[in-house]
Parts: sequence; C-alpha cells; structure tokens
Amino acid sequence: VTLVGVGEGQESLGMKLANTFHSPDRLVNLAGKISLTQLISVLQSSKCVFGPDTGPGHIAAAFGVPVVTLFGPTDPLRVAPFGRENIALTSSVGCAPCLRRKCPGLDKICMRMHSVEDVANAVLSRIPQFVQ
Repeated sequence: VTLVGVGEGQESLGMKLANTFHSPDRLVNLAGKISLTQLISVLQSSKCVFGPDTGPGHIAAAFGVPVVTLFGPTDPLRVAPFGRENIALTSSVGCAPCLRRKCPGLDKICMRMHSVEDVANAVLSRIPQFVQ
C-alpha cells in the first residue's frame, strides 16, 4: 500500500493514516514527499487507487488503473472518474450530494459513513488477483 498526496498538509495527513495502518512493513508513505510528476508515475504503475473525489483518482483512471472513489458532497453522476472499471462509493445520508465545499455543520458525516470494510471490499473487487 502506498499513501500519496501532493500539497500543503498532505505529509501530516499521511503520517496520521500511516500510524493507524496495521501492517506498517507493507506501507510506503509518500504523502507530501513527492512532486506532481512523481505522483503521476506512482499512479500509472498502481494496481488500484482509492480515495476521495480528487485529482489523483482522475489521473489514475486516465491511465486505465481501476479507481474506487469515496463520494460525499460531490455527485458521482457528474464527476466520477471515467471508465467502466471504476467504482463510486456514496453514502446514504440525506444531504449528500450537497455540492458544498464546506460541510454546513454536520461534521462531514457523508464522508465518515464510508466503512473500512466497504472500501476494502470495493478495492479487492477491482484487483481479483489479491482475493483468495
């Protein structure tokens, strides 16, 4: 598993995520440590990419890499990564998709409702060689 992210705040977010990972020897944390060009190279060589509705998912999809995107405030019908091999995970909260940049006082519930199990199952369904 490789954590990626380019830009301000990504390194600290990557560290927080890395600290919760159960198999640290199987994790490479590149968040906040690579350039956009390096990010593209990492995404292009990936077996599967997952994360929120951001640029890296769209870049990976452009290279034909399967993508699992977590949607909350954005509408997957409008902005999901292009390609039939991709999965859009949405939450069932009534306010989603609200299309707002900032959550109006609900503590981003639409994103917090994505369970680890749902994400893991979606990722594993994209890379069947890892399912045994």
